[in-house]
Amino acid sequence: MSEASKEAEIISLEKEITRFDKGKDIIKKFNKNNIKLVGIDFFEFIKENQTVFDLVFIDGAKARYIDYIKEIEKYLNKDSIVIADNIYLRNRINRDDLKRSEKRMVKKMAEFSKYIYENFETIILDIGDGISISFKVS
Repeated sequence: MSEASKEAEIISLEKEITRFDKGKDIIKKFNKNNIKLVGIDFFEFIKENQTVFDLVFIDGAKARYIDYIKEIEKYLNKDSIVIADNIYLRNRINRDDLKRSEKRMVKKMAEFSKYIYENFETIILDIGDGISISFKVS
Protein backbone atom coordinates (compact mmCIF):
# COMPACT_ATOMS: atom_id res chain seq x y z
CA MET A 1 0.00 0.00 0.00
CA SER A 2 2.85 2.39 0.75
CA GLU A 3 4.09 1.82 -2.82
CA ALA A 4 0.68 2.52 -4.36
CA SER A 5 0.52 6.03 -2.95
CA LYS A 6 3.61 7.82 -1.71
CA GLU A 7 1.32 10.44 -0.13
CA ALA A 8 -0.60 7.87 1.92
CA GLU A 9 -0.05 7.90 5.64
CA ILE A 10 -0.22 4.40 7.08
CA ILE A 11 -0.72 3.74 10.78
CA SER A 12 -0.12 0.19 11.96
CA LEU A 13 -0.84 -0.95 15.50
CA GLU A 14 1.04 -3.79 17.15
CA LYS A 15 0.90 -4.37 20.88
CA GLU A 16 3.02 -7.55 20.91
CA ILE A 17 6.63 -6.44 21.42
CA THR A 18 8.32 -9.08 19.22
CA ARG A 19 6.08 -8.27 16.26
CA PHE A 20 6.46 -4.55 16.93
CA ASP A 21 10.26 -4.80 16.86
CA LYS A 22 10.17 -6.89 13.68
CA GLY A 23 7.86 -4.33 12.07
CA LYS A 24 10.21 -1.48 13.00
CA ASP A 25 13.11 -3.38 11.42
CA ILE A 26 11.17 -3.97 8.19
CA ILE A 27 10.07 -0.34 7.96
CA LYS A 28 13.66 0.80 8.46
CA LYS A 29 15.10 -1.77 6.02
CA PHE A 30 12.76 -0.70 3.23
CA ASN A 31 12.85 3.01 4.13
CA LYS A 32 9.09 3.31 4.48
CA ASN A 33 8.78 6.81 5.94
CA ASN A 34 5.03 6.95 5.37
CA ILE A 35 4.37 4.03 7.76
CA LYS A 36 3.91 4.87 11.42
CA LEU A 37 4.13 1.78 13.63
CA VAL A 38 2.52 2.30 17.02
CA GLY A 39 3.21 -0.13 19.87
CA ILE A 40 -0.16 0.08 21.54
CA ASP A 41 -3.43 -1.80 21.87
CA PHE A 42 -6.22 -0.67 19.53
CA PHE A 43 -8.50 0.43 22.37
CA GLU A 44 -5.76 2.60 23.90
CA PHE A 45 -5.01 4.10 20.49
CA ILE A 46 -8.62 4.90 19.69
CA LYS A 47 -9.09 6.85 22.96
CA GLU A 48 -6.59 9.44 21.71
CA ASN A 49 -7.29 9.17 17.98
CA GLN A 50 -8.01 12.31 15.96
CA THR A 51 -7.39 10.72 12.54
CA VAL A 52 -10.10 9.99 10.00
CA PHE A 53 -9.42 6.91 7.87
CA ASP A 54 -10.03 6.00 4.24
CA LEU A 55 -9.03 2.35 4.70
CA VAL A 56 -8.87 0.12 7.76
CA PHE A 57 -7.47 -3.41 7.81
CA ILE A 58 -8.60 -5.53 10.78
CA ASP A 59 -6.50 -8.52 11.78
CA GLY A 60 -6.52 -8.90 15.54
CA ALA A 61 -8.35 -10.86 18.21
CA LYS A 62 -11.21 -12.42 16.27
CA ALA A 63 -13.69 -12.21 19.16
CA ARG A 64 -13.06 -8.43 19.23
CA TYR A 65 -13.80 -7.70 15.55
CA ILE A 66 -17.28 -6.47 16.47
CA ASP A 67 -15.76 -4.10 19.04
CA TYR A 68 -13.13 -2.89 16.58
CA ILE A 69 -15.65 -2.05 13.87
CA LYS A 70 -18.01 -0.22 16.21
CA GLU A 71 -15.17 1.91 17.59
CA ILE A 72 -13.50 2.68 14.27
CA GLU A 73 -16.71 3.39 12.37
CA LYS A 74 -17.00 6.95 13.69
CA TYR A 75 -13.50 7.68 12.30
CA LEU A 76 -14.24 6.57 8.76
CA ASN A 77 -14.48 8.97 5.85
CA LYS A 78 -17.44 8.76 3.50
CA ASP A 79 -16.72 5.92 1.05
CA SER A 80 -14.11 4.35 3.33
CA ILE A 81 -13.23 0.68 3.09
CA VAL A 82 -12.86 -1.78 5.96
CA ILE A 83 -11.11 -5.08 5.27
CA ALA A 84 -11.25 -7.88 7.83
CA ASP A 85 -8.99 -10.93 7.61
CA ASN A 86 -9.57 -14.52 8.78
CA ILE A 87 -13.34 -14.28 9.10
CA TYR A 88 -13.83 -18.04 8.63
CA LEU A 89 -11.94 -18.73 11.86
CA ARG A 90 -10.05 -21.68 10.36
CA ASN A 91 -13.39 -23.26 9.45
CA ARG A 92 -14.64 -23.19 13.05
CA ILE A 93 -17.86 -21.55 11.88
CA ASN A 94 -19.03 -24.83 10.36
CA ARG A 95 -18.17 -27.20 13.23
CA ASP A 96 -20.24 -28.56 16.11
CA ASP A 97 -17.37 -29.92 18.25
CA LEU A 98 -16.07 -26.59 19.53
CA LYS A 99 -14.64 -25.74 22.92
CA ARG A 100 -16.45 -23.13 24.98
CA SER A 101 -13.94 -20.38 24.07
CA GLU A 102 -14.24 -21.26 20.38
CA LYS A 103 -18.04 -21.08 20.56
CA ARG A 104 -17.75 -17.57 22.01
CA MET A 105 -15.40 -16.55 19.20
CA VAL A 106 -17.77 -17.95 16.56
CA LYS A 107 -20.70 -16.12 18.17
CA LYS A 108 -18.77 -12.82 18.20
CA MET A 109 -17.71 -13.27 14.56
CA ALA A 110 -21.35 -13.89 13.65
CA GLU A 111 -22.22 -10.58 15.37
CA PHE A 112 -19.47 -8.87 13.38
CA SER A 113 -20.72 -10.38 10.10
CA LYS A 114 -24.30 -9.33 10.82
CA TYR A 115 -23.16 -5.82 11.70
CA ILE A 116 -21.08 -5.26 8.57
CA TYR A 117 -23.89 -6.57 6.36
CA GLU A 118 -26.43 -4.28 8.03
CA ASN A 119 -24.26 -1.15 8.16
CA PHE A 120 -21.97 -1.38 5.13
CA GLU A 121 -21.99 -2.65 1.59
CA THR A 122 -20.06 -5.89 2.13
CA ILE A 123 -18.61 -8.66 0.04
CA ILE A 124 -16.83 -11.79 1.24
CA LEU A 125 -13.88 -13.18 -0.66
CA ASP A 126 -13.41 -16.91 -0.33
CA ILE A 127 -9.63 -16.57 -0.20
CA GLY A 128 -7.55 -18.32 2.45
CA ASP A 129 -9.42 -18.04 5.72
CA GLY A 130 -11.93 -15.55 4.32
CA ILE A 131 -11.73 -11.80 3.85
CA SER A 132 -14.56 -9.31 4.13
CA ILE A 133 -14.46 -6.03 2.27
CA SER A 134 -16.95 -3.48 3.51
CA PHE A 135 -17.70 -0.10 1.99
CA LYS A 136 -19.09 2.70 4.11
CA VAL A 137 -21.98 4.30 2.30
CA SER A 138 -23.81 7.40 3.43
